[in-house]
Amino acid sequence: MNPWKLSPREADTLDAVVEHGCRKAVARHMGLTLNTVDSHIKRTKAKMRMTSTVVQAVHWDRWKREGKPK
Repeated sequence: MNPWKLSPREADTLDAVVEHGCRKAVARHMGLTLNTVDSHIKRTKAKMRMTSTVVQAVHWDRWKREGKPK
């Protein structure tokens, strides 16, 4: 489990942000509307206590690569 207690869908959204970058590409990739992507990102920012999506994506990616328990 991730340290921020993100839901599986929120985690998938952050994975897509790391992979695809922009919200439109994330929405297309996941088959969601921009509003839904924005909602997921907003909730994950609150849970992670971050204000920048870029910083959030960097922390998420670093955790997935280095800090994730085996």
